[in-house]
Amino acid sequence: MAGTTSNNQRLIVAGLTLAIVAGGAYYVGRVYPPRGGVTEGTIAPADRYRSSQVQSSDVGLGDTSVASLMQTDAFEVMVKNPGFRALATDPGFQAFAQQNPGVLSAMAANPKAFAELTSNPKAFAQLVGGASQLAAQSIAAQNASSQMFAQMVIASQFARASSAMGSAAVGALATNQAAIAAAGQTAKALSAATAAAGKVSQATASQAAASQATASQATVAQAAAALGANAAAFNTFASQPAALAAMAAHSSAFAALANHPAALAAMASDAKAFAAFSGNPQAFAEAASHPSAVASMATNADAFAKLAADAKAMSALTSDSKMFASLGANAAAFHILATNSAFSSKASQSALAAMATNSQAFANLANNPAALASAAHGAAAFQIQAVAASFASKGLASQGIASQAVTSQGLAAQGAVAQGVVAQGVASQGIAAQGVNAQMGPVMAQYPMAAAAIAMNSQAFANFGAHPQAMSAALSALAHNSAAFQSAASNASFASLASSSAFGSMLTSPSFSAAMVRN
Repeated sequence: MAGTTSNNQRLIVAGLTLAIVAGGAYYVGRVYPPRGGVTEGTIAPADRYRSSQVQSSDVGLGDTSVASLMQTDAFEVMVKNPGFRALATDPGFQAFAQQNPGVLSAMAANPKAFAELTSNPKAFAQLVGGASQLAAQSIAAQNASSQMFAQMVIASQFARASSAMGSAAVGALATNQAAIAAAGQTAKALSAATAAAGKVSQATASQAAASQATASQATVAQAAAALGANAAAFNTFASQPAALAAMAAHSSAFAALANHPAALAAMASDAKAFAAFSGNPQAFAEAASHPSAVASMATNADAFAKLAADAKAMSALTSDSKMFASLGANAAAFHILATNSAFSSKASQSALAAMATNSQAFANLANNPAALASAAHGAAAFQIQAVAASFASKGLASQGIASQAVTSQGLAAQGAVAQGVVAQGVASQGIAAQGVNAQMGPVMAQYPMAAAAIAMNSQAFANFGAHPQAMSAALSALAHNSAAFQSAASNASFASLASSSAFGSMLTSPSFSAAMVRN
């Protein structure tokens, strides 16, 4: 009996020893050497709130979205912002953020558009209720503005672009300083990004200069057309300049992945895991063929199996093994981008395809991530100005305002001087033809920028309006915190945080509450 007890004791001691050794090895393996991707050529992040403080109740197993969001520079900036702190601790706003991430993201991306509207819940509700109608009304203006934008950037002369487009409503942009500034910003940014692509070989000085100038013009032309046609998607990408630059540098590979959005989202979410395939793309092909056996693919096994069966996509990926390294080197940016539902949308797929179609142009632009992101933001700003000008003219026309009032009182008050809108052109559109009802018209005229933002994010706002009680509570919370919203949204970091689907969950996490107390 004593011998049996002694053996049992030995087994227990041996088991405890093994557990301690295994635990120590796990700890050492995670901490030494420090985990991380390639850091060469990157900027060291600011000291900020550390994920070790994030509690287990904040996120589900394998979900680090909240922890990652709280590790960003944007969080470090906003946690000290008085307006943000007031918003973040309001239960009504917290519920709104959790239930309507798409709406909040659109509002944060267009803070000036919603600055006044948040204090007018009735008008806000009217525009939300007409989201589908606004979307239909915006199509013509969006299409026209895409062409006009490219022409403005390329020619740097608004008069030529305006005369090429015959639209009276979009013609309101002729003297719209904000729109002109947006196009100018894009032209300047694209030129700066192109200059960063490097020098051409000096065969002869004159030939090299001419060649470089021609290449620069072609790059700007191709990029401007792509940006103008996919403004909203590029604006989403531009929220993470490093990720945008990586996609621009490896456009064919990312365009191939865009046809398999679930696989792309999984790779972006866990970029460091996929960086291991950078030296052996064939290993990726093999792994994708047996996704259930690979930890980083198992959760999305069907998506990776379909990707593996797509010969064209796999060819693009195996031909650009550096794409995997680029994913790992910009893991944080891709992870945040992956939390934005717009990243996996059809619009993003079209934008990635446009980059692949103009691969050389975007490869050149990838050398200057900040300039490329600035160009993308400029394209989005121009598009919303175009739609807003169209809405303002339609709204005022629906009220029967005389042409002089349209020019001097209406659009001028909205910051979009409409000298380019001739009375005959506005009148000829007709209320019925435009589909603007008597109730919607005045609100469109008063808040054209907000109406444009709602139109360009119509699905999110339509879903918001489909739940009247929740919408009413949310609008009341926004009205109560109107000044706080304006203060927070005036900082670009707010849009970076609010575009993440994890933002709402973050606001109610214990770790966020602790961070608010410490700061």
